[in-house]
Amino acid sequence: MNDRDLKPTRKLVTKEFLCGFIKEFFNQNPISQLGLIAAHDKQAKKITELAGNPNQQIRTLEEMTEELLHDGGEFSLQNALKVAMSSLRHIPPYGSREILVIMGALSTCDPGDIHETIDGLNECKIRASVISLAAQTHVCHRLTEKTNGKYSVILGKANYKDILMSHVKPYSIHASQKVQRKWIQMGFPRKQSNNYPDLCQCHKEWSYGGYYCPKCKSKSCELPTDCQVCGRTLVSSSHLARCYHHLFPVPAYDEINDEKNRWIGDCFSCHRELDTNEVVVVSCPECNQKFCVDCDQYIHESLHNCPGCLSLSL
Repeated sequence: MNDRDLKPTRKLVTKEFLCGFIKEFFNQNPISQLGLIAAHDKQAKKITELAGNPNQQIRTLEEMTEELLHDGGEFSLQNALKVAMSSLRHIPPYGSREILVIMGALSTCDPGDIHETIDGLNECKIRASVISLAAQTHVCHRLTEKTNGKYSVILGKANYKDILMSHVKPYSIHASQKVQRKWIQMGFPRKQSNNYPDLCQCHKEWSYGGYYCPKCKSKSCELPTDCQVCGRTLVSSSHLARCYHHLFPVPAYDEINDEKNRWIGDCFSCHRELDTNEVVVVSCPECNQKFCVDCDQYIHESLHNCPGCLSLSL
């Protein structure tokens, strides 16, 4: 990971991109959980347990980079998959189970038959994807093919970031897959400020305010997170609402390219003046409102709601 084909080094670039990935992952999937594993010296070690607090994940990654993201020794894909599988096998059946491997090695040194481990992942319905920083390998191709994952080999630094961010969006579940539905308990605490300090359960520090679990009344500093006392998932209503845009995505806008029927008007979102003879103009197939390219990108990548369709419901 100290190779300099990615400037300054593969390790530093991966650390930077991982921090951005964690922020974007929890922004798009606020009630999901994520854990980090480092594999080197034929071993695999957990950096963080499965948790839903992005700030804690990033702090741990930055503080322990030199200690745990060591690049010496041989890489063991099998050991890394086993450690990940031991955590994911306890995920309830209504949740998805995914592994994303960022691999800088060209080979893997495993203690046993890795194909048995791959079969175990398939039986546990765990989807494994691989991002290779070097070249394609047969065992990774076999892993992703068997578990319906995605295998990518980066072409450069910019391409590396694009590939990593493409894994933020949850994958679609095939209609043939049976997903068990189950009610889960959540807490929606409000931030409170006090005239006296009390102890937070996440950092074990004294502070004058925070979020109090509605069940056990213990205090947490940030949302989303899991209550350290009763284990209940604590989120805000906006976090929960953001999880639904994957189920009801904004339809792709159609480009207006009719040269005979020229259209001149304002973008429905930013009110910028548009002319189909000069700039690209797109139209929503549902509400038929017109938008510029910049608003089209913002709506589909960040807002996840069509302003024109929302205006019809008012």
